[in-house]
Amino acid sequence: MKIYSPLLPILLCSCLLLPGCAGRPIIDTAGVDMQQYQVDLAECEKIAQQVDVDASIAGSAGLGALIGAAFGLLTGDSSAVAYGAGWGAVSGATSGGMAADQQHAMISKNCLYHRGYTVLN
Repeated sequence: MKIYSPLLPILLCSCLLLPGCAGRPIIDTAGVDMQQYQVDLAECEKIAQQVDVDASIAGSAGLGALIGAAFGLLTGDSSAVAYGAGWGAVSGATSGGMAADQQHAMISKNCLYHRGYTVLN
């Protein structure tokens, strides 16, 4: 089980960096008043920030820890339970962060679309 321990810091860092991956929506700027777009984008981002990222990460991490611990129990080794729970928590937190990030991006894009912008991504 010690073989996998160097990967833990990498997974933890990726979990922390994932929420910023979606980036800004890309729109067709033909005929768009860019000052108004900046106002609309800020308002849409404010709406999208209602996504509870922390709850998504915490819930997914808890579920991942339970699943990982259950797999560890199959071996009958107490250290495998701890490793399974740890890996499950990191995996779940990463998954929860990605899901919250995708939801945030989708809300921003839908908001801009409904304000009349042509969203390309």
